[in-house]
Amino acid sequence: MPLEAWSGDVTLLSGKELMAEDADSGPEALLFIVTHGPTNGHLAKVDQQLKPVSNFTQLDVNRGLVVFIHEGDYSSFWWRCGLAVTH
Repeated sequence: MPLEAWSGDVTLLSGKELMAEDADSGPEALLFIVTHGPTNGHLAKVDQQLKPVSNFTQLDVNRGLVVFIHEGDYSSFWWRCGLAVTH
C-alpha cells in the first residue's frame, strides 16, 4: 500500500506500508537498512524526528516508532526510498 504524505506532514509508517517476515526470525531481528534516502524528506524515529535514521526494525514499524518527515514542496507528493532488509 502506498504511503500518502503531503509537504510538512509527519506520517507514521505501519505494517500496511512496510512488512517483512521471516519464518526463522522475529520482527526485532528484521533490520531495514536505508540504501538511499527518501526524496522530499527523511525517515526518523517518532521521538527524534530531526535526526534521519539509517536503519530500523520491523518491530519499530509494528510499534509505530518510524515516521516519514515530508520536506518537499507542496506540488511534490511522490517520494522514493531504497530499503534493504536483513536478519
